[in-house]
Amino acid sequence: MTSQLVGLKRDESKGFQASKHRLTQARLTQARHTTKSIIPPPYQSPYACVLVPVPPLDFSFCSLASLDDCESDLIMPRNEELQDCWQKKDSSTSEIAMRGKNSCQYTGGHLRLCHNSLKHLAGLARTVATVFLNPESLTWVDVSFNNLDKINTDLTELHNLKILYIHGNDIDNLKEVNKLASLQTLFKLTLNGNPLDQNKFYRPYVISHVPSLLNLDFSMVTRGDRATAQWFAGVSEGAGRRRPRRGSY
Repeated sequence: MTSQLVGLKRDESKGFQASKHRLTQARLTQARHTTKSIIPPPYQSPYACVLVPVPPLDFSFCSLASLDDCESDLIMPRNEELQDCWQKKDSSTSEIAMRGKNSCQYTGGHLRLCHNSLKHLAGLARTVATVFLNPESLTWVDVSFNNLDKINTDLTELHNLKILYIHGNDIDNLKEVNKLASLQTLFKLTLNGNPLDQNKFYRPYVISHVPSLLNLDFSMVTRGDRATAQWFAGVSEGAGRRRPRRGSY
């Protein structure tokens, strides 16, 4: 009789453990589904939209004096996978001689022209149309550490531009930033290392004229930055607003 009772208790214990295990598994499954429904997919992030699936088209450290050099057969990009193709360019027309359909054009969305001797960006739109398979895919341009003294309007023709690096140049007029106001998708910009960043109103000026920015000079644009930029815009327009006190935003 005692052995039978012990057997019954063991069976009940096993049944309880099995039901507890099933309940735990059910809760874990529900949690996974709930987590998936709450967390948005990565492509909803404004930063994820500019992740390039291939390496950037890299003309950095190529001693470029003008953008025409990018279309010639004398200077090749640093991308090893494109160098063989670049050697087969037709120098008489400055256009890529295709091996098959669009075989030599770059398919990514990132152009690096940093660490060169560029004094202007005239002809940028033409260069992009020549070397990019889909010019509209260009979302990231790096022209840092050149000799640019102004922001060329050619940049404003890149309507899908999201990241622009112009730091380490010779731009001294703060009003040059006004040209970037038309780039409504631009959310990351660098201008530090130019003479204009010595202006005490540099940061609020840039943020007020390019309101789409989320990041300026590798620093997030805060609510305080936007409040100061709003105050600055009001003062500039002659509205006579008082500067917001610290902690009021």
